[in-house]
Amino acid sequence: MGLTLGEATKPEVKRTLINKGMSVEEYKGHITTNDLTFGGETWSNVVFKFYKGKLYSIIFGMEVSSSNKPSVKKDILRVISILKEKYPKFLMIDEEENVTFYDLKTVASVSYANVSEGVGVYGLTYSDYATLSNIIQSTKDEF
Repeated sequence: MGLTLGEATKPEVKRTLINKGMSVEEYKGHITTNDLTFGGETWSNVVFKFYKGKLYSIIFGMEVSSSNKPSVKKDILRVISILKEKYPKFLMIDEEENVTFYDLKTVASVSYANVSEGVGVYGLTYSDYATLSNIIQSTKDEF
């Protein structure tokens, strides 16, 4: 998409999406769009999150029927395989239905969760490591 985590501004993100023919909405300071193709998938819901005016996270998600879970599991394993190939030096945390890769620049997560009877959510998240660390630290400082 040509957007850099930790650097792209909200106006840049909005302009990029509109130039690609996407409809965009703002919600709680974030930008949302639908039906965006990325990583070989068409994601029904995409959220671009900002901190201090900079893009720090992109969350790609899609609702799926729990009856399609075996198919979704194949998709998740395919995306994990691509991430392992793309980021071979990343540290990896592997939980039952959530795999996270991270280094000191990027955090990438693939996950699946049941949200209600018969419905699950499959997601891919990319985040800027430094910004996430700052957010976590500022949250700790508040307490």
